Amino acid sequence: MSYANYWNDERTAGQGLIIGCYKHKQTGAFFEYADRTTDDGDWAPEFPHVVFMSDGSRRFARVLRTVAHVVVDEADDGEPISERWEIKTHRKYGG
Repeated sequence: MSYANYWNDERTAGQGLIIGCYKHKQTGAFFEYADRTTDDGDWAPEFPHVVFMSDGSRRFARVLRTVAHVVVDEADDGEPISERWEIKTHRKYGG
């Protein structure tokens, strides 16, 4: 299970709004995700979210209704390398 390491009502500068969660369809692993912030830089702007990983790291992603495109590496030319994760039980938080 991969929860964010902060709460929305206790965010500090550089921490994006946590906007939802989902389960990875093949493994059942749970992930929360948040909006990217300007502190995340402008690399790979086509990935507007960050997904929180179980080891405490974060990955850039584009989370859609039934699929998440998650950056897993960077190519030699600087382009992001992403994986397509099928997701289920996608839930957007409040508001």
